[in-house]
Amino acid sequence: MPPVYLPSSTVFRDVSKSLQQLISSKIQDLPDGVITFESPGQIAGNRTMLAIFLYRVTTDPYTVNQVPTIREENGVFYQYPPPQALNLNYIMVPYSPDAETELVIADQLRNLFYNISSLKGNDLQGSLKVTGNEQINIVANDPPMEKIHNLWTGFSQRPYRLSLFYDLVPIFIPSQNKRPVSMTKLAQIGKSEIASR
Repeated sequence: MPPVYLPSSTVFRDVSKSLQQLISSKIQDLPDGVITFESPGQIAGNRTMLAIFLYRVTTDPYTVNQVPTIREENGVFYQYPPPQALNLNYIMVPYSPDAETELVIADQLRNLFYNISSLKGNDLQGSLKVTGNEQINIVANDPPMEKIHNLWTGFSQRPYRLSLFYDLVPIFIPSQNKRPVSMTKLAQIGKSEIASR
């Protein structure tokens, strides 16, 4: 199914909410209402909760060379540029007044994403399916301590806490910049190629 070109994008929000829903449905220590998208620099950490913070967005190097899409709309053919292909980098930080609970939550998160390595089907929230994000891989990322230290230094001088890092890849954001295709170009492309895009 070709992606829908929405007038505004909510893909970042929908990916984060999909993660939130998956975690809260699988980890009993993290029910609805205790998973936040806030930066660890904004969290006091005096109650049990989990921060899943999108700290970086990068271009996905493996899906950047996609071809434009040609679609028919009300008898007129339009060419859309390929969607943006991105990687979303998350840091996940468990909080609790009890250090043992933080360790349990971290353990459960690692086990969850070891057994469920992608978001798909009913896990996908909002507009993800219709924007071409039918499967999003959840990939563990283990940055060196120097990078982790530099990241935490930016969190309002909060002391370091046990952190898990995951990349969600690839994420597609369809372009809204369509332009009409001339009949000459349509003839050159051919009907079969248009139908397959």
